[in-house]
Amino acid sequence: MINKDTLRLVYRISRDLILVACAAAVYIGFKVAFNVFEFRNRTGFYCSDPDLWYPYKASSVPTKVLLWYICTLIPIGVFLVIEAKWSSGGIVRFFNFNFPIWIPATYNRMVQYVLGFYLQMSFMLLPKFFDAPHFLRPHFMAVCQPLIGPQNVSCAEITNPHQFITDYECRTDAGFTISQIQNVYFTFPSGHTSCSFYTAVYLVVYLQNRVRAKSFRELKLILQFLLLIMATSVGITRLQDHHHHGVDVIFGAILGSGIAIFANLSLQKLFPTVRDVTGFTNHGSDDQNHNNFEGIDIQRQQNPQQQQRSK
Repeated sequence: MINKDTLRLVYRISRDLILVACAAAVYIGFKVAFNVFEFRNRTGFYCSDPDLWYPYKASSVPTKVLLWYICTLIPIGVFLVIEAKWSSGGIVRFFNFNFPIWIPATYNRMVQYVLGFYLQMSFMLLPKFFDAPHFLRPHFMAVCQPLIGPQNVSCAEITNPHQFITDYECRTDAGFTISQIQNVYFTFPSGHTSCSFYTAVYLVVYLQNRVRAKSFRELKLILQFLLLIMATSVGITRLQDHHHHGVDVIFGAILGSGIAIFANLSLQKLFPTVRDVTGFTNHGSDDQNHNNFEGIDIQRQQNPQQQQRSK
């Protein structure tokens, strides 16, 4: 017969999956909308605008590297190492299986992180639905190569380069894919910068709150510094590769950082877990801390001497 603790855990995991699925559904809905609606020629431009005449360059940090390595593997590695090191001793029973405390603790951190990540992705996509003259990528001219008016003339052939152009078509025979052509309209904000700063700031705040041992203070500061350098480097590459303007990168950094702080401070209330035991402590005296996982009693691991005394 399934006990109440197991039922609570099943309910908790089911609830977590539903929350993450809802957040993911919002993001996927935005992505689907980009494919359903027609976004070609969604905003005009000036042929004399020097910010649109940069050459096209491939991304120094490809999207797959960003999502799989920076935003997935690094957080998982940090959570596993930190929770395995600093979680208090004990076990959680689930369907008659015993799990060390650091496993549900790591799970809890990952659920918070993933939920915040999808929120960040949704807020990042939202501005891309709105028209604005400055929502064109710096390599717009190189990729779109617009054919203007019914005569399909180029910018070099128009008589007034300061005229605001709205009647144009992007060339589809210039060696760029349809996806690359449509992507020239989605510059604000920088998704790469937003994602990298979300990951970096989330981990910086997490390390600050989780690791308080004085002997690890210098190592913690170094890790936090490296995380921020990583995120900043990603933002700089978006400028060097001519994929974004400065305002895109700055707003992306603010957006990612803000949601990371929100996820650390506010979302944590939705996910009660074992009480954080930071630094080096005597876990044998933690019974008074009432550690629990959604009301699940934690069975403390006893050493052989304690087991003999209890007998």
